Amino acid sequence: MKASPFEGEHTDLADGDTATWNAGMAITISDIHIAANETRRLAEENVAKSRGGEKSPGLDGPEELLQYSYTITNEGEVPLNFNGQLPCSALDANGIELKVGRGLTAEQTPRLNPDAKQNNEILKQPLEQGQTRSGIVAIPLPDAGTAELICVHPPQRGGPVNVGGIPEQGRATWPLDPANLSRRS
Repeated sequence: MKASPFEGEHTDLADGDTATWNAGMAITISDIHIAANETRRLAEENVAKSRGGEKSPGLDGPEELLQYSYTITNEGEVPLNFNGQLPCSALDANGIELKVGRGLTAEQTPRLNPDAKQNNEILKQPLEQGQTRSGIVAIPLPDAGTAELICVHPPQRGGPVNVGGIPEQGRATWPLDPANLSRRS
């Protein structure tokens, strides 16, 4: 049996738990909750005020999103390259990816939160030894049942992370059950 690429637990982690890879990357997933899709709400508001927006892509997004915060730390000797992409994917019970980009929550909307930064900005530069970065992600709720957030160590060359191509022993997982999450507006 191969040695685990992790220090400690890395499966079925809870809100606030950290997965630590032997290579030095640690990621904490916290503040998991359901929030209103601010992008959709603003598009609906514009339609109601007759400001156009009937063709706004925001109207196609779900009313609510599953939001979580992440903190990534690099205690390894090699810089981590994310190329603007968090090395995590959420999969529903059928293995279908719940894609980022179907809207923003109030915490992610610069108009409502001047400190908001998009993940592609936060993760654009390499994460050097000793550095930490944090951000917020919002994904659609699974159509039915639960989902699983899967994070992997990013490839050293950077680029998109193929979670499906990473063996299970190389994945850190957080179960996401909307029935057990708080709702915030």
